[in-house]
Amino acid sequence: MIFVTLLVLMPANVGDKPNAYSFAMSYNRYGWSLLSILTLILFVPPRNRIAGDWIDVANAGLLLVALFYLKVTYFAGGLAFVGLAILISPHIRDRCRPGWRSAV
Repeated sequence: MIFVTLLVLMPANVGDKPNAYSFAMSYNRYGWSLLSILTLILFVPPRNRIAGDWIDVANAGLLLVALFYLKVTYFAGGLAFVGLAILISPHIRDRCRPGWRSAV
């Protein structure tokens, strides 16, 4: 979380002049921050919770909508991360199978 906060708060690169700031710097930083959070949701296995997986699904959906709003290439990267998570993350792959709730 500290990484994401610093990424958004300091949109200029190290060594740049403070007045050399543009809007493109801010939305690129927001895009990388949102992709970082989406990666954490998709690839770090969750703890066992009573609330279930709907919170992670809702947050990932909101992040994808925000990425689409920022820049379509970040959205495409987010969709690629979702596809990759379905292929290699066991906790995502197990929940994508039909009838997974009946097995729990």
